[in-house]
Amino acid sequence: MKKGFLSILSVLFICVAFAQDIKLTHPGTNEFTIGPDGPDDCPLYFTNNTPNPMVVSYRRVFADAPSGWIITICDNVNCYGELIVGDTFATIQPNEKAGLKISFMAMKKADTAVIQYEIWNKYGSSQVKDTLSWRVYLPFSHTTDAKYVVETVGPNPVFDVLNLPLNASNVAVYDLQGKLVSTVNQIENGKLNFANYSAGTYVVAFKVNNVLYKNQILKK
Repeated sequence: MKKGFLSILSVLFICVAFAQDIKLTHPGTNEFTIGPDGPDDCPLYFTNNTPNPMVVSYRRVFADAPSGWIITICDNVNCYGELIVGDTFATIQPNEKAGLKISFMAMKKADTAVIQYEIWNKYGSSQVKDTLSWRVYLPFSHTTDAKYVVETVGPNPVFDVLNLPLNASNVAVYDLQGKLVSTVNQIENGKLNFANYSAGTYVVAFKVNNVLYKNQILKK
């Protein structure tokens, strides 16, 4: 009886060891709230929990996403313009973190996406699989906010003062090559001083309710 008990215990230990080849950073279903335009990156990570280099395979097991959204997926070597059926990561070293990054452009369409991918050690002794799960929301209130924000920004073209939403924060101004021109953490009464900028076209980025907005502005 004792020998049989030890045999069962050994089997259980081996199964647990295999199950720990991959350690999920965020197990369970992970919820993300995205903005009306995007792209919004929603990565989920895992770690090679073995002392050896590992090749990890992944496979889509569930995907329910709005038809109007643009969705891309990247592993640690390739990016794809759709939710592919599956592929393999480049070799992941011991204790190295890797992940799947799914990016969303909701095109101002309020809806929800639910996506799941299985991952496993392709050459491991056990084919125990872990699951990366996303639940992604664009609330209807965010689409309403987007319309308000778009109507608030102006005048365009601007001469001296650019009006932004009163609760705009993390304001940054870029040139058309993407070079940062200036940053303003907080603005007073929704007014951004544009008087000292040279004439030309700029991109003004800011956040409202933690949603990022970008507007192309012409300075006269």
